[in-house]
Amino acid sequence: MSTEEYFYFIDEAGDLNPIGKDTSKSFCLTCTIIDNLEETRKKIIKLEKELNDSAFFNEYKTNKFFHASKDHLAIYGRYVELLNNLNFRAYAVVLNKKSALFKKLSGKNTKKEIYNDMIFKLMYDRLLKRKDAKNFLFFEGESNKRGKEKEEKEAVILKISDVFKQKGYTRYNLNFELQIKDKGDELISVVDYTANIISRIFEGKRGDKGKKDKPPEVYMKKNFKLIEPKIALIRDVAENKFYKLRTDSFDIQNFFIK
Repeated sequence: MSTEEYFYFIDEAGDLNPIGKDTSKSFCLTCTIIDNLEETRKKIIKLEKELNDSAFFNEYKTNKFFHASKDHLAIYGRYVELLNNLNFRAYAVVLNKKSALFKKLSGKNTKKEIYNDMIFKLMYDRLLKRKDAKNFLFFEGESNKRGKEKEEKEAVILKISDVFKQKGYTRYNLNFELQIKDKGDELISVVDYTANIISRIFEGKRGDKGKKDKPPEVYMKKNFKLIEPKIALIRDVAENKFYKLRTDSFDIQNFFIK
């Protein structure tokens, strides 16, 4: 009997630095499970070629690849339109940096330790549901030290595997492979954009210096609504709340960190 295979792409938005002038108010770690890799990749490459061949969009195409935080608004809109038509499921864990929990965590843990714990929280249920499958995990690279990154992230997944065995969920180690991907990988752009949209809803629209933050702008609300059917779950870690977007009714304003 053949083993089922699942493909996870993981990326973050925001940072884990103490809140300051140039920092985020939250840290969002997102995972997308993509069913048909080659079909998805072809659609992204097709859009990229279309934009590169367009005199209008080529003026705004400053990156060699799609990158949500750097792409011009015109390109951002076209990619979100494509995102709405891709076949994937998304899961996210979000840590409010204004919360007492973040203050407690940052007081006794390094940023790497907090990051690894967020990976654990994000991937635990995903892998538990697919513990008998072959799991392929792809993380966007954070630095040039790919070997070290790979080892650190593998250690988190092995920790999850150990917990499964300790609790009697399985007698075997998880069957998984983990890779660190370049930012320019087409399939990484799916989770990059998804994480960016979710994060910006939590962040809201920043006002100018000296002004209070505003709720999420209408543009980002529309983007979120477009991809909402793709988002299976968002976990607010500080509040320990789980938003199952496919089944639960919720108010998007509740996400906004004031």
